[in-house]
Amino acid sequence: MSTMIRERVNAGIRNARANGKKLGRPKSTVDREQILELKAQGRSLRQIAANLGVGYGTVHARLLKA
Repeated sequence: MSTMIRERVNAGIRNARANGKKLGRPKSTVDREQILELKAQGRSLRQIAANLGVGYGTVHARLLKA
């Protein structure tokens, strides 16, 4: 039974991809310059994240990118 379910799920995913459907969690777009500007104002990473409506990890990861 589970083999049939797995095959149908995989077929559905293949069909969606073939039709151009984007799968997975949407990427959050956050401007690194905006983060740096808020950081320069003395705000913490958690305050910046709350202000921009993204997670702390997203802010931290954008700051680590060079």
